[in-house]
Amino acid sequence: DRLSTSEDLVANWGSLGDAIFSLYQSVTGGADWGDVVGPLRDDIHPYMVPFFMVYVAFAMLCMLNVITGVFLESAMLSAKNDKDVYMVNHVRNLFQLADVDGNGCISWKEFSILCGMHEMQDIFRQIDMDVSEAKPLFKLLDANNTGTIDVDEFISGCNRLRGTAKSLDLTILQRETQLLVDRYLGHARLVDKQLAWIVQMLQLIVPALKPGSQRWAPIDEV
Repeated sequence: DRLSTSEDLVANWGSLGDAIFSLYQSVTGGADWGDVVGPLRDDIHPYMVPFFMVYVAFAMLCMLNVITGVFLESAMLSAKNDKDVYMVNHVRNLFQLADVDGNGCISWKEFSILCGMHEMQDIFRQIDMDVSEAKPLFKLLDANNTGTIDVDEFISGCNRLRGTAKSLDLTILQRETQLLVDRYLGHARLVDKQLAWIVQMLQLIVPALKPGSQRWAPIDEV
């Protein structure tokens, strides 16, 4: 019996390669845990069992979950990229369908007709908007205020509206807001200076125009 246990110890843990192979079998189901850890417990020390349990727990709960998460994230990213490509092509086809006159742009009338299609309603749902918000969406996509939107404005606008706001978008918004504030403050200071100059001029001119002033005399007295 003792000889059998020693043979199991040599077979499972006799070399570095055997030990790695035994550990690999333990976490992949190739060997029973009891058969692998039994020789360590009987021929080495019973304290080897807790160490082996910690290894199994780490391999099963941590390492394998991390590996699974990496593959899952890669699959989700690939699916997202495929979905983005599909959405761009789908939006481009919808734009060409809505461009009745073929001038490369669609007006609000063409866009309102497009919003009645089921495909466009799916796009609205993907960007978390309702069809009733079509007018504000059209004004938002019309970045150059021409009353029409082209395919680039249409695709880039739909892609940017889909999902949460990015840090870059918030930073750009903050910067543009700061520029507007600085421009407003500069204009306000200029207006204050001009108003102060006007007040000073009035303070000099009004007393001179009053009757009885030394600077004022009727025309017939001159």
